[in-house]
Amino acid sequence: MRNKAKLIRFLAERKMLDEPALSGELESHVYADLPAWKDFLRLLLLSLGLGFLACGILFFLAYNWADMPKAAKILLATAGVVVPVLLSLSSRFTPLVSNGLMTTGAFMVGGLFAVLGQIYQTGADAYDLFLAWWVFTLLWAIVVDFDWLWLLSLVLLNTTIGLYAEQVAFNWSSGTVWLILLLVNLSAFLGFSYFGEKARKKTYSRTFLLILALGVSIMAVNGFLMELFEPEESWVGSLLLLLVPVLLAASAYLAFCRKELAYLAITAISLITISTAAIFNAVEDTEGFFLASAWVLGTTVFSSFQLNKLRKDWYHDEQ
Repeated sequence: MRNKAKLIRFLAERKMLDEPALSGELESHVYADLPAWKDFLRLLLLSLGLGFLACGILFFLAYNWADMPKAAKILLATAGVVVPVLLSLSSRFTPLVSNGLMTTGAFMVGGLFAVLGQIYQTGADAYDLFLAWWVFTLLWAIVVDFDWLWLLSLVLLNTTIGLYAEQVAFNWSSGTVWLILLLVNLSAFLGFSYFGEKARKKTYSRTFLLILALGVSIMAVNGFLMELFEPEESWVGSLLLLLVPVLLAASAYLAFCRKELAYLAITAISLITISTAAIFNAVEDTEGFFLASAWVLGTTVFSSFQLNKLRKDWYHDEQ
């Protein structure tokens, strides 16, 4: 659908489609119709159902922990991993359902490791659990190559890095942690964007890529603010203060060139957040609160009007 939308935009920009033809093409290939909404609801209900099932098993284990024997705990946690994986191999299910079941099994791997660690009191740190969880499910993500399984793997990797810095790497500065997280998420976003466009038969979903972009912006903004307001005399802090503005400027430029409103909106939110925090830091009394509030209101309204104007220009929408 995205390729068709780009083709329609290309033809409309060159006046090769009149208004009736343009409206018809947009209705047929761009705007969501009843089948598209059915697909969305199918995906939403599948995700909620599998998510509630996995959480239900974990809550059942936690609530009945004291009354269950060790064997029952291990068998139930193992079944939460094995049963979804075996069901995903069945030919009765669609690829979407199979991938969802595989993601549920990968999610339950963490529950199995937690049960084993609690029963046998391995003494491992929390980061060991998430590291093992990430390593054991990484191969699943590579083989299955499903968007949301990759997202789970990235969440586990980010959590592992954060817990490792908190529990083991005491000499790491906060700037070092944010820089590592920023580079990891930025590499993931660029990798999935490039691989999905160049080497994969089917691009990764737009929602998945937007979540990755939002994760990159969160790491960038937090790291920048940490070094801006609580500076540490190191090359890491200087690199963050230099890298983040360059990254935001590059993202805004590329989003504008490729006519991607969502990425422009993420960049605008990041800039508003940084500037608002700077106002709070400069003026810490009541006047600073009102000044920051007025700034947020003004910049948000201005950004909304500008993004809406770009939407009309890019998509020939007069409404």
